[in-house]
Amino acid sequence: MPTLERPLHKTCLCVDCKKRKLLKDFSKRTTLAGTKTIGSVCKKCMMIRTYAWRDANRDKFNAYQRKYWKAKRANSLK
Repeated sequence: MPTLERPLHKTCLCVDCKKRKLLKDFSKRTTLAGTKTIGSVCKKCMMIRTYAWRDANRDKFNAYQRKYWKAKRANSLK
């Protein structure tokens, strides 16, 4: 799996960023605008993980896309 350089984002409240000790004061999380978490992973880290998985598993990703869009097209013709 490719290693990606993660950006230093101060509004991130996910577990990975806490492990990297990027946030000094967690009590400020209510005042930070634009903070969105999916479970315990922030949106930016989730996107980075998704892209890394896609690049590492290109065959699975392409098969999923073909299956997904074929179903979408079939439903739109009804």
